[in-house]
Amino acid sequence: MNRLDLENYISETFSTTGEQLFAKYPSFRVFRHLGNRKWFAVIMEIPGRKQGLSGDGEINVANLKTD
Repeated sequence: MNRLDLENYISETFSTTGEQLFAKYPSFRVFRHLGNRKWFAVIMEIPGRKQGLSGDGEINVANLKTD
């Protein structure tokens, strides 16, 4: 699954769209519950070296809250 597929799945399943909340990080998308506005998913593009990978490439990372 790629980033676009994941964003579309979240949007269709939970009837919400990703918000760009951080001006410094325009590729970050935050998904929030419609009722209480608390976030349940963040999809980010970060340098791979931040995760211990070699090279200068960017990777997509999803941070998901679950029960």
